[in-house]
Amino acid sequence: SVRNSNIFFMLKSLTSGGDAWGLIEPYEVSKNGRHAWIALCAFYEGASQVGLTTEEARTTILTAKYTGQSRNFTFTKYVQKHLTGNNILARNKEAYTDSQKTNFFLRGIVDPELMAFKAAAEANLNEWKFERVVTYMRTQAAKLTSKDGKDSRNIRQATGLSKNRNNKNNRRKRSEYQSQGKGNKESGKGNNAPSTQLRKDIWDELSPEIKDAIKAAKRRASTDPRTAKRAKTSSTDNSNAS
Repeated sequence: SVRNSNIFFMLKSLTSGGDAWGLIEPYEVSKNGRHAWIALCAFYEGASQVGLTTEEARTTILTAKYTGQSRNFTFTKYVQKHLTGNNILARNKEAYTDSQKTNFFLRGIVDPELMAFKAAAEANLNEWKFERVVTYMRTQAAKLTSKDGKDSRNIRQATGLSKNRNNKNNRRKRSEYQSQGKGNKESGKGNNAPSTQLRKDIWDELSPEIKDAIKAAKRRASTDPRTAKRAKTSSTDNSNAS
């Protein structure tokens, strides 16, 4: 029938070029979609195949680890591993209990930044089900990722403002040296205070570590290479004179 043929062509479009194509290829001449479907089910729902997918799902769940955000592995991908694995086990009638799913999920989280939130989830296991634990941890991980991105932008903005200010100061000092015929002895010293051009609200949001990094960058940027060169030349002249 036309419907039977349509089923076959649909299965062919989904399996052509893949491993499953070999299972329905024998029915290509007859275009028997019903028999092709039965062949697929017999293989993928057979005892051996079910056992294989069950074992793979368990391995995925038990070995998944989240050590922290990276370009190739996010917390969302970690969650997906557990959800996919548990769905396969449920389909194969080998599902873990809610308590087991929750314990395996939390056990794989070893990111130091999430330890406090993990402890909070563990303290509420008597009331929280697997879905709530996943939602809670995913929310906290997303907040950390957002905060890291904000801090990174603040560092770039603050460092850029500091460098621009120091570049202007260096150009002004060089101009004064050329016009007056002498250098400012203090021109090689950095400034430990935050730039006055830096917005106060941005500076106040930065952590002490980030502030120290910005100050260090300012000190490096404010060192005039011409000052070091003059000092070296002066030292050489004094040595020759003696």
